[in-house]
Amino acid sequence: MNFTSYLRVDNKIVDTKQLSTRISEDKIHPPVWITHDLKLNHPTTLTYESNKLGGKEWENGNISLIAVERISANIEPPVISPSGSDAWQSQTVELKHKDPSAEIYYTLDGRKPDRNSRKYTAPFTIDKTTRVNAIAYNAEGASKMTTADFAISTWAVTATPFKLVGEEEAGNVKLDWMQRQDADTYKIYRDGALIGETHGDTYDDYGLSAGKSYTYYIEGYKDGQKIATSESQKAVPFALSASGELYDNLNGKYLKQAENNISGIKIGNLYFSYRMERTKKTVDGQEKDGW
Repeated sequence: MNFTSYLRVDNKIVDTKQLSTRISEDKIHPPVWITHDLKLNHPTTLTYESNKLGGKEWENGNISLIAVERISANIEPPVISPSGSDAWQSQTVELKHKDPSAEIYYTLDGRKPDRNSRKYTAPFTIDKTTRVNAIAYNAEGASKMTTADFAISTWAVTATPFKLVGEEEAGNVKLDWMQRQDADTYKIYRDGALIGETHGDTYDDYGLSAGKSYTYYIEGYKDGQKIATSESQKAVPFALSASGELYDNLNGKYLKQAENNISGIKIGNLYFSYRMERTKKTVDGQEKDGW
């Protein structure tokens, strides 16, 4: 009896073998060994099939695929440009590959990309902390994945009411912000009005009314040109409900490590205390619990 053996790669027949043997009711005479030689240069799916053989009480006796060696494609991964960053502002990201025929797919949610992911067609913008994963495909198959991390920091100002010695109200607000490498001057705004300018990273606003809410923000300038505006922050000066104590940060005796969860650190010759409290905050529309 003559029969044909087929080998399919990705559902396409790439090799066939024709053999002859004698079939009785109980077995094939003689046993037949079939070999398909195939050079693979990319990950693929192999399917083996043959004509149906049968005796009186059996079909396709002892026909099986003995061994397959799987290899990876020899294609370089795509290049992510820039290769990651830690920046204040949004970043434009470009994906490249040395093979102009290669197709690039990417994800922005941490998952491994494949052909079902976003296909790269043009540079895109990252405006929040994101991990970019990318993979390339060409005629040889798929590349390994390449990754780049982009940390986009939010520039903000803190506003803390405080009192001076002898005052009965915390009627002043201290503003602090992180200095930027791309700014040399900062303008301070209260309720939309410019109230001061400095080259440093702190500013004190005096003589405010207790119980009134004030909104502050900072603008950063470089050579007279505005380069950034901070997130805003509110502060409400208040009248003291009891007499206050003077904190001497040249003396570490005020730092109580266990009582009331008060902790502290020493920087140079100065001591700083802080309190950790659990709080809730809404982030991206979801309520988060943290410290």
